[in-house]
Amino acid sequence: MIRFKLCILLMLSALSLSAQVRVLGPSEIVTLVKANHPALLAARLKIRQQEALLRGNAPVPKTDVSLMLGQYNSIQKKDNNLSISQSIPFPGTFIQQKHFAKASLQEASLQEAVSLNDYTLEARLLIANTYYMQARVQLLKQQDSLYAHSYSLATLRYKAGDESYLTQLAAGNQQQLMHNHLIIAEQAVEAAYAQLRLLCGIDYEFSLQGTLSEVTLLPADTSLLQNNPLRALSTAGINLAQAARKLESAKAMPDLRLGYFNQTLIGTQNINGQDQFFDGSKRFQGVQLGLAVPIWYAHTRGQLRAYRIQEDIARQQDAATKLSLSQAYEEVIRSMMKNKSMVDYYRQHGLTAAATLSEKSMKAFAAGDIDFVNLSMHLQQELSIREAYLETLLNYHQNILQLSHLTGAYQP
Repeated sequence: MIRFKLCILLMLSALSLSAQVRVLGPSEIVTLVKANHPALLAARLKIRQQEALLRGNAPVPKTDVSLMLGQYNSIQKKDNNLSISQSIPFPGTFIQQKHFAKASLQEASLQEAVSLNDYTLEARLLIANTYYMQARVQLLKQQDSLYAHSYSLATLRYKAGDESYLTQLAAGNQQQLMHNHLIIAEQAVEAAYAQLRLLCGIDYEFSLQGTLSEVTLLPADTSLLQNNPLRALSTAGINLAQAARKLESAKAMPDLRLGYFNQTLIGTQNINGQDQFFDGSKRFQGVQLGLAVPIWYAHTRGQLRAYRIQEDIARQQDAATKLSLSQAYEEVIRSMMKNKSMVDYYRQHGLTAAATLSEKSMKAFAAGDIDFVNLSMHLQQELSIREAYLETLLNYHQNILQLSHLTGAYQP
């Protein structure tokens, strides 16, 4: 019996250990997103695809092998001709094909960097939102406790005949309403964790390490926008368009044609004034050299014109990207300064005033100096101040994250 109980205790201990929730920090969340997100995995496969194309040789047309049988030389029906020919693109085509493959690989690598930067921002914004919702749950728990205490006081005073039934009823209703707000807030936190698990590609429970206030302010410097991978990607788009035009231009150059034939010429041939008969065992051979010249150049000319237009489009898109990033940067800086000013106000004055308001109101209500209506108004005002502070702190935190995203600070 003792051994059985010991086994049960060991099993329960093992279950307890296995049920412990893992604690993950922001950097670990981002690492999981990098490793598991399907879009990032697809971007890496795109890089591998371009690397394979770069390692491969430039495409060469297929070798043409043909056999001709029958009466192509005389009345003899047993003549045969074996021909082999090969078209070889102009040598410059191979060089431009290599440059185009390198430009394609560069674009794929930068596209992966852009996706990584974007999904890192998405993960960190979701983490910040989870911090905010957890902090709000703690705030609502405090308020729920205050309303529960005020309801107890109202009930005691009602029983003592110092308060009306309506006051007790109002206090109970406010406490229940606050408790419902708390339940909804807790459900929002659970939903946020579910979104984080989906983003990370994991199925186990975890708790998030850190708080909303733990954030590092980055220096305001527009030159840091050069580090944004989107800038490099837009420049790579110009390089790719130029490489595509040069490759098309190289393809318009003449192709070299090399050939070899080996054949029979059954019949009588006059050699140096003497007739000689050649049967099928005697074979004749030779080589062919030629050029494939693009006489109809109109299509190629149109293609090159289209590629030049694509270059112009890429340059305009590059300029638009730079302008968009600069505008976004200025907007984030203005919003960050505004939110920082508000955060400083709440930390220096607002939160202290809210705490004083809550403490003194509860004491005054307990002493019978104010009624429940005034107490409820003061508690609601305190809640509004604290919630406004959390929202402002969230906005400030988001500004810092957006600034990191714009300056490419998330890049390894």
